[in-house]
Amino acid sequence: MSRSGYSDDGDGSIALWRGQVANALRGKRGQKFLRDLLDGLDALPEKVLIEGRLQDAGTGCVCALGAVGVKRGVNLTLLEPFVEEADNAPVAKAFDIAFQLACEVQWINDEAGPYRGETPRARWERVRAWAISNLEGDLPSTPVPA
Repeated sequence: MSRSGYSDDGDGSIALWRGQVANALRGKRGQKFLRDLLDGLDALPEKVLIEGRLQDAGTGCVCALGAVGVKRGVNLTLLEPFVEEADNAPVAKAFDIAFQLACEVQWINDEAGPYRGETPRARWERVRAWAISNLEGDLPSTPVPA
């Protein structure tokens, strides 16, 4: 099972789920999360994202949620490891976002890119573009920082 908890059950609930994700993204907490995500990504000393976990203890590199955690001062070690869908609840609570949005961000980070060969830098650029595409109101500039 993926870290996001998404599956190909085909039970018809995907439309409901996608609606919940869309609502979470448009809501006040979701928009604040997206702005913090963008700020967190831009503040990373190395513009790369890892997959499969919040933070690599050896390198200090993070995933998308980890970038927000670093920005907000969340102790990421308390949230690792999580491997099943139900385990995303503490992550959602720690980031003050809907459970569906926590799953979506993990899916965007880990699985929404190319099937093979995506570099950590390309993942960072893709996640940043996704965050900008979902922001409402005054949008930040889109050039990718060095």
